[in-house]
Amino acid sequence: MIFRSSQQTPLTETPSSLKFTLYIKKKEIHAMNSVLEKALSLPLNQRQVWTEEHGEFIQSALDAFVDESTAIFDTVVLDEETLGLSENIIVLLREALRKADAVFAEYEQLNS
Repeated sequence: MIFRSSQQTPLTETPSSLKFTLYIKKKEIHAMNSVLEKALSLPLNQRQVWTEEHGEFIQSALDAFVDESTAIFDTVVLDEETLGLSENIIVLLREALRKADAVFAEYEQLNS
């Protein structure tokens, strides 16, 4: 699984490189969803250990996805294909945030 921070800003990307960036972001967020789904399927004690080991990384990655996506969506003119990729990213990101909230909420309840 690769989580990267974009080197180019949305303002400097060509339409084709923007589509590629969105495609990669979609794959990254999909991978994050798979990881979170696996974490949610762990028994509670194992999920607590997993959250302690990986929670900070997951939160940082999700924050980066939100920040990068916001920057892209705020600055580009979208054609039909780019708009479709953008909508997919928003749906996947919302799903990832929901799953992360579920994982972290249980962890916080156990540690209260």
